[in-house]
Amino acid sequence: MESKKGNFNFPIIIIIFAVAIGILFLFNTPAPVELNVEENIEDIEEKEENVKEEDVKVEEIEINPDIPVVEPELPEIVEEIIQEEVRRINEDCPFGKELRSTPENPMTYTCKLITLENGGQFGDVRLSINNGEFEQPEIQVKKGTTVTWVMRDKTAGAGGDVPYHQVSSIDGLFDSGELFVSGENKFSYVFDEVGEFEYNCPPHPWMVGKIIVVDE
Repeated sequence: MESKKGNFNFPIIIIIFAVAIGILFLFNTPAPVELNVEENIEDIEEKEENVKEEDVKVEEIEINPDIPVVEPELPEIVEEIIQEEVRRINEDCPFGKELRSTPENPMTYTCKLITLENGGQFGDVRLSINNGEFEQPEIQVKKGTTVTWVMRDKTAGAGGDVPYHQVSSIDGLFDSGELFVSGENKFSYVFDEVGEFEYNCPPHPWMVGKIIVVDE
C-alpha cells in the first residue's frame, strides 16, 4: 500500500506561510512609542509656527510707525490734582519766571524765564537789593524796558563793611555809583540793546546778576 507523503507536507507549508505573514506584519507596524514621538514632534512644530506668527505681528507694530497709539484719558479728578500742583509749584518760582512744561515731556514742569516789560505803579521793572544780594539775579526784559534797582538792605556795613551797594555792568555800560543804606536809594537804566548784560556789586564780588534783553 503506497504512503501519501503529500498530505503531511501541506500543513507544514501552511504553518510556514502563516509565520512569514506574522513576521512581516510585526516589522511593518510602528511601535506605540514611535507614534507618540511623531505626535510630539508635530505639536512642537505647530507651536513654533505660532510663535513665529506672533513675532511677525510684533515686528509689524515696531516697524510701522503709522499705527495710531491711543493714549488713555486722565480722570477729571487727576487733572484737577495736576493743575493744583502746578499752581502750588508756580508760587515757588522766583520773580521773572513761571512754571512751564517741557517740549520733551508735557507732564514735566520747570521754572522758565518770561519776558517782562514796563508796567505797574512806576511804569518800569523793579528789582531789589537786600540781605547782601540781588534778590532777582536774572530776568528777561523786552527791548526798551526800564529796569530799576531799589536799595532795601539795612545791614550793609554793620560788620565793618562799606555801608552801600553798587550796580555796575561788567562791560562798563552802566554804573549806579554808591547806593547807601540810608533812605531808599535807587538806580534805573533803560535797556535799548538786545543782548545779555551781566553786572555785579564791586565791593561785594559775590553779588552778581544778569539782564537778558530780547526784541519781542
